[in-house]
Amino acid sequence: GGGAGGNYHDSGARRGGGGGGGSGYADSSVLTSTVVSGGNTSFVAPDGSTETGHEGNGYVKITYEGDALSARLIVKPNGFEKADHVFTGWNTKADGTGDAYQPGDVYWALTDGILYAQWVSSYAGDAVAVIQDNGEMVLFRTTNAYTNNTTGTFTDIAGNQWTGRIFTSIESLGRRWDAYKTSITKAYVAPDQYVAPVNCANWFEGATNLESVDLNRLLTDTCTTMEGMFDGATSIEEVDMSMLDTSMCTTSENMLRGATSLTDVTLANDMFAASTNMSSMFEGCTSLETIDLSNLSSDAVTDVSAMFKGDTVLTNVTIPATFEHVTDFSEMFSGCSNIVVLDISSFDTGSATNMANMFNGDTSL
Repeated sequence: GGGAGGNYHDSGARRGGGGGGGSGYADSSVLTSTVVSGGNTSFVAPDGSTETGHEGNGYVKITYEGDALSARLIVKPNGFEKADHVFTGWNTKADGTGDAYQPGDVYWALTDGILYAQWVSSYAGDAVAVIQDNGEMVLFRTTNAYTNNTTGTFTDIAGNQWTGRIFTSIESLGRRWDAYKTSITKAYVAPDQYVAPVNCANWFEGATNLESVDLNRLLTDTCTTMEGMFDGATSIEEVDMSMLDTSMCTTSENMLRGATSLTDVTLANDMFAASTNMSSMFEGCTSLETIDLSNLSSDAVTDVSAMFKGDTVLTNVTIPATFEHVTDFSEMFSGCSNIVVLDISSFDTGSATNMANMFNGDTSL
């Protein structure tokens, strides 16, 4: 078919015209339709070609040929993409005031017509979190007004529905689910949506049943603290922070303290460049055998006390940072009883005022 031919399916009907594909009776025929050029924003059409239209929003032109008995079409899933927007459906009017259609709906093509793609910004509305009955916590955006800490079924900006207990205004008010933290087993942001918290302090502190977290689409460029973010999350094994922007984060102390099942940590480039406090950041990670902190920035940090304290199986640490402004190194590696070799030749301890028990209990060193 044509550029957007994959958007509609002809359920055994006869079609012709438009963007190619011909006509006839087909077991798997596809409605002939054309993405009409005219906008200034590129889209990826279902067949992979790039087209424009509808003032940068995309639309499909339907060419009718046949009789009333051959006019029943089933709307298929959208094939367009628009940066930082969520597709919400099709409409017979560009401004969304006409008849609306969703994938799976029946569309009667009795005349030539156009269906216009409808979008909403991925940042629209309020950012909320819903803890579902299966323990999954989904973060999403909604333009509906919901009451904090209530149960029900809640609709996001894409029209998806989530059932569970809702917590509202989480970007500005932070964690509001403390009483239900132990019921969380998984956390993620809904597809094509973004959540931009200014405070991630203790978000998953004490979430002892949290096993996995997906931080994609969590925008942290304005977040000022990640203190205790996973403190005491004893079931989580991997944390990938490679996509996080921590340029405004001033403290990361206790971030993964007591994450006793943690075996793998991935950091973003130049991570925590503004953080002044990294104390106890990985303290008590008793399953962590190796850690590479090559991407960690020490530009602002002054406190790394107990940073790896009690990491009893830790054997390999890569730390090229200089820590030139650090005043407190106390207990930094205390209780790391399996470390045999530790290269800290990059350290600048000229500002240090406290190095007490820095290697206390490191019996293999």
